[in-house]
Amino acid sequence: MRFTDKTIIFSTFHEFELFTIFMEQDMRSKTEQDLLCTLAKDLKNENNALLCRAEKKIDSHIFSLLEKVYESNPNFVFNIEIWKNDEIKIKLKEVFKNAVLVQMNANYIIEKTGKSIFDHYDEKLINTVYQALENDFVLYALYDAQFFNLKSKSGRYAFSKQILMAIRRALFSLGIEFTADKEREKDFYTKLFLTAFAASFILAEIQSNKLSEDTYRKKAGEVIKNNKAKYLKKMTIPPEIEKAVDHLIQGLLHSDYAYLKLNSEPALLAQIVSVGMQFEQLISPDAEMQVAGSRALDIIYVLAKHNKFQKDAVDTLAHWLEMKEVFRFYKTLERLENSCKFGPNGTNLAVPYPMRGIGSPTLFVCKGNYTDCNHLSSAFKKINIQEANYKLNFGAYTKCIWLTKELQEYYQKYYSKIKEETATQEGLHQA
Repeated sequence: MRFTDKTIIFSTFHEFELFTIFMEQDMRSKTEQDLLCTLAKDLKNENNALLCRAEKKIDSHIFSLLEKVYESNPNFVFNIEIWKNDEIKIKLKEVFKNAVLVQMNANYIIEKTGKSIFDHYDEKLINTVYQALENDFVLYALYDAQFFNLKSKSGRYAFSKQILMAIRRALFSLGIEFTADKEREKDFYTKLFLTAFAASFILAEIQSNKLSEDTYRKKAGEVIKNNKAKYLKKMTIPPEIEKAVDHLIQGLLHSDYAYLKLNSEPALLAQIVSVGMQFEQLISPDAEMQVAGSRALDIIYVLAKHNKFQKDAVDTLAHWLEMKEVFRFYKTLERLENSCKFGPNGTNLAVPYPMRGIGSPTLFVCKGNYTDCNHLSSAFKKINIQEANYKLNFGAYTKCIWLTKELQEYYQKYYSKIKEETATQEGLHQA
């Protein structure tokens, strides 16, 4: 099954038969029914004899003729071509909607987040999906042969894993935005859905853990370039979505996260989708090391501290998932980090440490080792940093007694709940 601007083409009778079953058409019934398939071109048999002229609706009689030709010569290539129409579009939309509903209620999502997180937004999600599918180019692209397969005469059909992953990433991105305080135009939600889809298709084959290798990064760049040409052209989406995808590519390939500070629509789309995609990637059954939703959130918070995600979007994700103590912890950490005003001319020199990997920081150090500060530890021993980490360069740093004490008091009060929510395997060792 393949698509042109105005028609659908089937290369074999078997493929066309599966499509009629998919459309819930009983082509062997002689009773009156609403026929959906209208020929766009003349139908001829293997001897080039005319079976049926174009513009005829395919009824049980014509279907029977096609079946007889197929039975006499199964290898004959029919090229049955029918017109696209509104009835077919409605059915395709309905099937895709059902696929979205299945992903909204996927068991692994409920297991990893502890609840059915999409229930509150189900109507808004489905409305957004339908709005996105008003774009015919998008609708038919989803049923491309690489994404969708008609499988058997029982009427079974299936979307590819790539489509299902894109659905989940779009759902998480929309859930984040629906949770935000700001109400937006419906068009923004549609663009958000399409941004997640386009980015998912374009970046799906890229292995993030190998991008530090120059050779692989160059190869990944070529793959991304080819995918952009293939998918974006086929889907014919607005330019602001393509720009949003470019922002995501710049972050992934070149560690360029300048878009996080922009307030343009493409930048806002990319800021939200980047968080939604990362969350899905971490909890997905296909992940190399699948983690619980709370653990994924903890990882994303740490990456946000390294300026790889927009903080507001991560906070909104935390609110949506209701992981209250984890959210409160990072808000407290942010407050403590911004509390220092004791550097030269009132500058802030406080830095939480360590901020590497997915462990939580256990102390604060002074990045300027400002000896005039009364809060600086008088202990001879310093913390040695072997490699650049968060806001710290290689070198030795002195502990801030005041902020470290505040942090440790917070841990004593909320440690058990934080540990329960993040499911961390690492202890939070006091310095």
